[in-house]
Amino acid sequence: RQLAAVMRGLEDALAQDAWTPTPTQRDATAVIHKASYSIAEIKNVRDLDDFCKNLAVGIVNVVNAKPVDARVLAAMRPKPLAGAPVEVTHDGPPTLAELSAQVPQLASISVPLRQQLQSLAQEAAQEKEGGPLYQLLSQSISLARGLQSNTAVGAQSRTQIESQLAEGIALYSDPRTRDAGKSRIDSLAQYRQMLGRIGKMSLTKTQMDQFGPALTWAQANGDQGLKLLATIEKYIDTCAKWDAAPRDTTVLPSVKRALDDLMGQFAKQRAGFMADAARVGPTTPADLEGRLDELKRLAAVVDDVAAAGVSIDIINSFKIRPMGTIEKKVTTFALAAAVPTRTPARNDADKYLDSVHNLGDLAKQLNSRSLTDVPPAVLQAWAGGKLDAVDAKWKSIIVDLAGGLIAGSIDLDKAKVARLGTVMALTESLKTAAHLEAALPKTAPLVRWVDWGLEPAILGQLLATYRDSTANAFASYALDNQDGVERWSRNMSRYLPLIAIIIRDAEYAEPCSALPIGFPGDLARLATPLEGVPFGTERFMNYGISFWTIFEKQGDYENADRISQTVGKRLARDLRINTGEDNGGGRRRR
Repeated sequence: RQLAAVMRGLEDALAQDAWTPTPTQRDATAVIHKASYSIAEIKNVRDLDDFCKNLAVGIVNVVNAKPVDARVLAAMRPKPLAGAPVEVTHDGPPTLAELSAQVPQLASISVPLRQQLQSLAQEAAQEKEGGPLYQLLSQSISLARGLQSNTAVGAQSRTQIESQLAEGIALYSDPRTRDAGKSRIDSLAQYRQMLGRIGKMSLTKTQMDQFGPALTWAQANGDQGLKLLATIEKYIDTCAKWDAAPRDTTVLPSVKRALDDLMGQFAKQRAGFMADAARVGPTTPADLEGRLDELKRLAAVVDDVAAAGVSIDIINSFKIRPMGTIEKKVTTFALAAAVPTRTPARNDADKYLDSVHNLGDLAKQLNSRSLTDVPPAVLQAWAGGKLDAVDAKWKSIIVDLAGGLIAGSIDLDKAKVARLGTVMALTESLKTAAHLEAALPKTAPLVRWVDWGLEPAILGQLLATYRDSTANAFASYALDNQDGVERWSRNMSRYLPLIAIIIRDAEYAEPCSALPIGFPGDLARLATPLEGVPFGTERFMNYGISFWTIFEKQGDYENADRISQTVGKRLARDLRINTGEDNGGGRRRR
């Protein structure tokens, strides 16, 4: 596509006057002629970059009597904006110097192992940064730090691992026994992975001491040990959320006693988990998992009971009749949920309290949504004038769900809850549409950008399809026609990421406006490299949408659909956005 644009420009330039080539121009035609025979030698993107650049320089010298340097061809992409998210983020690995500095600090490991680490650090210094010896040193120091702190390892196991690690390094250092050394070190991978998982838990010294026996047991017991480690990770997460949760002092008076009992049970179960973890062996991983399940249940029920007053007030604001029935049921079920023994009645109580909390949250979210910042023209085009009908429909669903809780149901109807979630997704789509409509007029200069390259007309055609689908979804929702809503929901996964990148990249309109146009711009685009440069997301979108629209134009809707899904997934991944495919609504308590 870029080459075709350049050739059209070249033909136009040469057609303007009778062409009498200068020596420079003759040399340039020879460069182009020679390039036509080197296409088969292109093996990768870097080769293609070099080929295109040389070709662009040859063509620009064909149309200029005096030699032109490649540096006059502008780089046809803007610089990343300050504060713009990078496409790949990660913590940089330690340098070789940083790793080498850690070796003398490992004073508590065996002398043979420390000597082998020192020798390995010296050998690694002779190779390129990040080479095989660097990788081995990084892995070995990670293991040695765990051994020094006796993390998840008993005395006998520690001696065995130290010996195996030292022998593995020694064998690896000799090219004749390198494979044997690598095999010995690789066999310690499970311990290294365990150290990594323990590190991510960010345990305090007290917690490390408390969990020491359990971690040691986990390291020595294969799959059962990994299962135990996963239970400990979930326990730490559950307790962290409990400690960080705000405690509302305005609790419904009728559930105060039940709430105090539940919180006391949580503290007791928490202490019991730690006591059991300190004597793993007699206590099994299954015992600890049972403790964890009860902790998670108690944390969820406490959350439900503490929020009961607010939930009931919100539900009652919809003029639910008879008044007071849900509050009476909540009081009864809160007392049943606080019973320490598992019974069918307690299970029912848990479900009912969760349902009330869930319905209250849904009603609150829907009541608080606001579209005041969305221009009327956008509301008309994207909602089709059906906002009032949709509002009436979701309010009637709230009343129906509350009526079910009054009549004796302990669970919310999942289909109706999902419909409330759809309303929230539809509302968000209107807010997004407002941002999109504001961004679209700015996108015209982006066509000059080599990584973007999409004509505004192509974007307009794609987005018109989604706009019509959204308006149809509002009409379908008001009429209880699920087919139209489901079609729109499926489209969201491919269109939301596209809209997000359009809104983001509209900020590049000003720097793109400074890029050259016409034949100079076409030449510069051909010469601009694609290997190892920013904006890979935009390039993928550019190519993907091109294929998407080509297939649609040809009537090949199956491949068009497949390509559009692929583009949507890639953009969603790179932009780290939720496509809203799961908009079932409600709280995810467990």
